[in-house]
Amino acid sequence: MRNAILDNHKTIAWDIDETLINGPNSRFFRDYIRGNPDKCHYLVTFRTPRPWAEEALEQLRAHGLDPSLISGVSSVPVDLFAAFANRHEDPDHPLLVDFDHWKGMEAARLGCTVLVDDMEASVIRGCLRHSVTFVHSHHECFALEHAA
Repeated sequence: MRNAILDNHKTIAWDIDETLINGPNSRFFRDYIRGNPDKCHYLVTFRTPRPWAEEALEQLRAHGLDPSLISGVSSVPVDLFAAFANRHEDPDHPLLVDFDHWKGMEAARLGCTVLVDDMEASVIRGCLRHSVTFVHSHHECFALEHAA
């Protein structure tokens, strides 16, 4: 399987919810991973560690994607997630800035040059700071390619 955007990257960071699972282009992305086992595919998620993040591999298996095609799973640190979850009570919490940069930073740490995600507002600053290309997982170009 080919894609003009993703083919330029050897190591890809993938969001889970609304990207690989339950998103408008999820089937296309799972097919892309299956069709490109030579690439490194990482899950980079705002799901907190164990067991929620680890369940993702079983959820992907239920959608027909072999978990062995995934090079690793990175979960947001609990303190960052807590700051985000409580953002309405403490909108100036200093960890909120770290939360917004975490996925881009983590993708770069893993050697990923692209992050495919649906939450642009929560990841774009980190992607820009760490020179990781951001691709919105709901972009219609993927639906058009999948239909072709």
